[in-house]
Amino acid sequence: MRNKRLRAAEMRGKLDRFEELPDEILTTIVSLLPLREALRTSFISKRWRFIWASHSDLKFDFVNVLGSRAHRFRNTCDFESKRQVQRRKFVNRVDKIMDERRIRGDKINSLAIHFHLGKNFSSHIDHWINSAVLKGVESIDIDLSECTSFRNGGATSNSFEHHQFRASPLEGKHNLRQLRLDSCTFSAPLSYKKLSLHLCQDLVNLKFTNSSHQLKFLDIKDCFRLNGIEVSSENLTRLEYTGHPSSFIFKQVPKLTDVYLKFTNKNRIDGVTYALTKLASEVTHLEKLNLISILSIKALELPDNGPVFTNVKELILAIYPFDDEDNLSWIAYILRAFPLLQRLQLNLFSPSFIKQPKEVDRLLPQCHHEHLTELEINGFYGNLHEAELLMYLLENVISLKRLMVGTNQKIFKGFENWVYEEANSFYKSRMKTTVSSWLNQIIPKTIHLEIR
Repeated sequence: MRNKRLRAAEMRGKLDRFEELPDEILTTIVSLLPLREALRTSFISKRWRFIWASHSDLKFDFVNVLGSRAHRFRNTCDFESKRQVQRRKFVNRVDKIMDERRIRGDKINSLAIHFHLGKNFSSHIDHWINSAVLKGVESIDIDLSECTSFRNGGATSNSFEHHQFRASPLEGKHNLRQLRLDSCTFSAPLSYKKLSLHLCQDLVNLKFTNSSHQLKFLDIKDCFRLNGIEVSSENLTRLEYTGHPSSFIFKQVPKLTDVYLKFTNKNRIDGVTYALTKLASEVTHLEKLNLISILSIKALELPDNGPVFTNVKELILAIYPFDDEDNLSWIAYILRAFPLLQRLQLNLFSPSFIKQPKEVDRLLPQCHHEHLTELEINGFYGNLHEAELLMYLLENVISLKRLMVGTNQKIFKGFENWVYEEANSFYKSRMKTTVSSWLNQIIPKTIHLEIR
């Protein structure tokens, strides 16, 4: 008994020393604790009641909110009803914490919600997110998968509906830099016209329904785990996608006329093949296609009688790299697959070092094209394979009226933003002398030539 009294007195002495510290230091100390431990400090005294509210990293999972003991319980016939009880407890406690955090404390750096919650709790989840956005949150991590909460058997009810993450809190000014979504769907609000998703590393599936009927511009970039994108949006006019090849499903996109695609990783050949074949039947109103081909153009296996892009008027194709081993079979395919094409822009990225010209058999079929009137070639150094590409186009594009050729490389930066990279002095000098002289000799007088 005496030892207990001594330990209690010692503890009171330590607490007394903490009481002497200013709130700023107590706040710093508590912010270093895990959230669950920080919340427990509110029971120390009246002064400590809201010190925890300075905690800037809010992680709400089973252990932090309900305690580790509640995390495991035996499978019984009323397993699902017990789950629902746990869900209500979790939501009620997080509600109280976020209500206090909304009126007290400064910035929230991160918000994580790791618990098996569905659509019936969406209003609560939205409230937590809104509160965090108002506090300047930079990272949101939402994982509503079953494994975050319940480990010991029991199948999820067939009636379980996933929460819809709504982008409406992000329409105005916000500080969000990282977004992770797991086991929830994404819903853009009715008033949302432009949506950009960049570096959402754990975004796996995206589905846009016609409830997002105001969405006009969709930009998805470097979401490297994204496996599938389903789009049904009546007013969507422009799509920009950069990343690994994904499964695209376009259900109702009658106004989608402008598409930019850049595929990365080892499956990029599949992505470029998709863009030049199946996309024709999936986005039937497409008028402008901007495609980046990285280490893939000469490896493409395109069908002899592939699908036809019946509405495309403008094609922009960037080729990284365009080397002298290219057999140019892709250009014959393009003339066949895009019969109504009016403007063609080729952005070539040939190696800057000089190689010995190689003899490559380029037996290309005649593909007379009657509608192409404007041709732009950037990154043109006058090398043999580049010259053969231009000669083939001059022979087959029988209605060409304007030709623009330049050495500078043209690079797309997104949403009609282009930059130019100057060629080295050797190629610039050669363009001004031998290449320009050759161009003026071979270009018919009926074609307006611009050398840049």
